[in-house]
Amino acid sequence: MSSQQNLTILVITLVAVPLVYVLQHINVTVTPSNDHRVFWIDDRPAELNDYALFPLNHALLGAESKLISKKLVCGPGQTLTVTGLDFACDGHHIATAKVQTSDGKPLEPFAFNGTIPEGQAFAWGSHPDSFDSRYWGLVAIETTHRLRPIW
Repeated sequence: MSSQQNLTILVITLVAVPLVYVLQHINVTVTPSNDHRVFWIDDRPAELNDYALFPLNHALLGAESKLISKKLVCGPGQTLTVTGLDFACDGHHIATAKVQTSDGKPLEPFAFNGTIPEGQAFAWGSHPDSFDSRYWGLVAIETTHRLRPIW
């Protein structure tokens, strides 16, 4: 192999490796459910008040698990209260559930009142129509990756 070919391979490697790393750590949220759209994926689990990326299985999302991003707003040891369609954490209003999707499909609000168990959290999207814990319940924190907002 010539020195020119070696230099070409070196340059390609020096560009490709960091580019692949960056692309594997960028998350773009395509729905308006969060205040931010572009995130850096941290390899650590999310903590309370972090944005989180995690898999979700739900009939409204189809047969396969989908990766979704939400903010963890009520966590272990805190009190989640559901009164009618209103959700509160330690007495502070989080959101109000809806009884149907924007295209008319019925929604069943999550029914829970009490202390959130260790390792669990309520995941919330800032948009009023966000499909979040109001409808599918608590998320296991160990299944999350912390998201850091970029834009």
